[in-house]
Amino acid sequence: RRRYALILRKQNKLAKREAQGMTTPGSAPCPAGIPAGQGAELGHPSRR
Repeated sequence: RRRYALILRKQNKLAKREAQGMTTPGSAPCPAGIPAGQGAELGHPSRR
């Protein structure tokens, strides 16, 4: 589970960087930069 959390954190960081730098519709279908709360909730459903 810890590995999954780390991977999700890395993915979130990359998504935020992509959203800030240049939004790519192919790699990020949903705007991860704006709905950060929703992404976190979906990523960590057991961590509510």
